[in-house]
Amino acid sequence: MSINLEKFKNKILEYRIKGEPEKGIKLIEQYLKNHPSTDEIMLDSAFFLYHYPYRARESIPQKEKIKYLNQAKKICQEIINKDKNIKNKITFNTLLTLIKIYALLKNKKAITLAKKAYYLKKRYAALHSLADAYEDLGQMKKAFYWRKKAVEIVKSEEIVFAKADLAMFYIKISKKDAAKKQIKKILEHKPKNEAEQFLFQHLNNILLQIK
Repeated sequence: MSINLEKFKNKILEYRIKGEPEKGIKLIEQYLKNHPSTDEIMLDSAFFLYHYPYRARESIPQKEKIKYLNQAKKICQEIINKDKNIKNKITFNTLLTLIKIYALLKNKKAITLAKKAYYLKKRYAALHSLADAYEDLGQMKKAFYWRKKAVEIVKSEEIVFAKADLAMFYIKISKKDAAKKQIKKILEHKPKNEAEQFLFQHLNNILLQIK
């Protein structure tokens, strides 16, 4: 069954935000039966592959987790090899994904690549990757510092995602009151686009779960 491209992209975005990698993997497999592959689709595939072992309903052995991570890493490296100077947006986003994969593999190369990403493009996504890498490597103070820094630095529409990320981190470090306060401030505003709409729905659900 053929899938409309716009519907496909919207579902991919939904599965990314809701954290449903298994559905994302199945959707991409179904889509590629009738459509050609692109770097963007392969990047989505890498994203879901590295998320899957951490979001699966059943526990996955460490060897299997490494297998998924290495599959995702290979996809990212293939995309970056086509544009080694990171000039295209898709390549930059691939670099961010590769950073996350290295961090999950406990490889300090993640920090080096995250700093390179921020040097290339001083955007929230690069700051998020840097904070995430520190967190995955167990350096929580530095992870917190860069998440707060992102909220201070980011001036674009991405600020709502920086604030949401900080709220989620507050939950991780057991600062639930700070998390609730942050989420409530975000929800005082109306979502400006579909990505924010999915985010606000997610934050509403999180707020209901915080005790």
